[in-house]
Amino acid sequence: MTMTTFFEELLKRAKAGDTDAQMAVAEIYFKGKGVLPSALEALYWLEKAAPNNKYASIQIANMYLNGYGVPQDVKKAFDVTYKYANKNNEIQMFNLAGYYLHGVGTVKDVYEAISWYKKAYQNNHYEAAYYLGFIYQTIDEVKNLEEAIKWYEIAVEYNNGRAAYNLAYLYLDGSVVAKDNDKALEYANKALSLGVNEAEQLIEQIEKNKDGYFGYSAYR
Repeated sequence: MTMTTFFEELLKRAKAGDTDAQMAVAEIYFKGKGVLPSALEALYWLEKAAPNNKYASIQIANMYLNGYGVPQDVKKAFDVTYKYANKNNEIQMFNLAGYYLHGVGTVKDVYEAISWYKKAYQNNHYEAAYYLGFIYQTIDEVKNLEEAIKWYEIAVEYNNGRAAYNLAYLYLDGSVVAKDNDKALEYANKALSLGVNEAEQLIEQIEKNKDGYFGYSAYR
């Protein structure tokens, strides 16, 4: 089968409503694989696929957010993300929280960010737990270190190394939970095992001086 024949067959399936084919046609147009590249055609087919493929709307938002083949428009990126977050797309719930957290395409709103991270977590996007911990640890407007620890501990259950690293510091600090170097070391080792290489230096410090104080930090 020639490339032309393959594409014609794929396009036929896409027009008949095959979501996988729509995604494939969108990629072909975006990358110009055997056809003239066309971001507009890519967008058209991504929009067709979006109701049935959670990644299609993410691609659309990314195109507008970064100006990939289209004029950069962060408001459109936000609008697409908002639309599909409200259609139970847990990835877009997570992404929408980030838009609110950083004020991208919308007014910065930490409360909306918290709300959407919680919705994402409730829909099994477990990375949201880390961001909830980070918000409660670092943003003065909502700072609540007990909540930060709660969400970090949840995140560690899902093998989030950054959460483990931050818990290590919180147990060293001892201002919210009892200072516990053993737990700090346990979480630092956990962070290292999960690929947070910065934890290696922290482990060395703890082992050299278990009564030491290493300040208050947050791994981003």
